[in-house]
Amino acid sequence: MILNIRLLLLMLLKRIVVSADKSCMSTSIFHVRYESPNPGQNLVLLSGPINEKADILNVRVPSLPNETSLCIDTGGVSHITSSGTRDFARWSRGLKEKKITFTRCPKVFIDQLNMMPGFIPLHSAVLSFYVPFRTEEGLVGGLEEEFDEKHVLYTSPANFRFENGKVVLHHFEDIVDKNGKPMEMDVVPGKYFRFLDFYCPKGKA
Repeated sequence: MILNIRLLLLMLLKRIVVSADKSCMSTSIFHVRYESPNPGQNLVLLSGPINEKADILNVRVPSLPNETSLCIDTGGVSHITSSGTRDFARWSRGLKEKKITFTRCPKVFIDQLNMMPGFIPLHSAVLSFYVPFRTEEGLVGGLEEEFDEKHVLYTSPANFRFENGKVVLHHFEDIVDKNGKPMEMDVVPGKYFRFLDFYCPKGKA
């Protein structure tokens, strides 16, 4: 019994160390890239951690001739700290474009959006975001569970839209792991999708 407990503690410690190593190896520098894929559209791609070193308050979106919309792609954001959350909210409130959309929002971004009102401008809309799915693969030595995980992109209007005064969701029904085993959503739907009450496109996707 004591041996099993020691083995379990060693495996948990190993997992913590590996997680820390992976965190250190992940993108450690905040990057901003600008593109103009279509006339009248400005695209800003964000990647890396949004933290006190990101200096996002000094990020300036270049003006384009006849600019009509601003799309912010957050798909590359790795994590957001509490100071990063405050700075990002201040930065986003300073955006002057009348039409602002957010795409490829990762779970770390959606979590902040659900926790902090005004994290992004209230007149903006989320056009796509990731939803984590997970399946339990089994046990290793009868001690440690291993999981297969996928982050599935939900897009508007295919998976969510505003219809008759409310948000309508269409979930994927065929998400499977590498072994063909059905996967389950790894979030609480009632909490995770709550942000759509404010940021689901309303005729502007």
